[in-house]
Amino acid sequence: MPNLDVLLKGYSGDPLLVDRVGRPSIMVMRPMVSAVLTVQPDVLESMGAQRAFRGRGFLARWLYALPLSIVGQRITDPVLCPPELRREWESGLRWVYSLPESAGDDLPHLELSPAAHDVYWGYRDEVETRLSPRRRPGGPSGLG
Repeated sequence: MPNLDVLLKGYSGDPLLVDRVGRPSIMVMRPMVSAVLTVQPDVLESMGAQRAFRGRGFLARWLYALPLSIVGQRITDPVLCPPELRREWESGLRWVYSLPESAGDDLPHLELSPAAHDVYWGYRDEVETRLSPRRRPGGPSGLG
């Protein structure tokens, strides 16, 4: 039987008492847990089959994302980024990193040129179109 108390109480913030054999107990008054897991769908299915995970609400405490598989559709020989574009990108990052640090809400203000603004909106429109349920197999959810 897995000991899920750390994760369950880390989610709810309830006090956690850890009794240890041969050593003093530990009391955590406000436990907190953050986790990002990247697992295969089969792992999620096998966890769902275990009563210990279902019965105590463990599986209900996670946010799941199951993107469509692109296996069989991947580009096996992608076009490499042109060196001049890479240099331009690195130069832009160095400029952003060189901005002075600021405290609180006094953050540096970056303004896009009209041409950059047009590129940004064009990209947003392209991404939005690709996300359309009409373009994904399996309908609106995209989960098959």
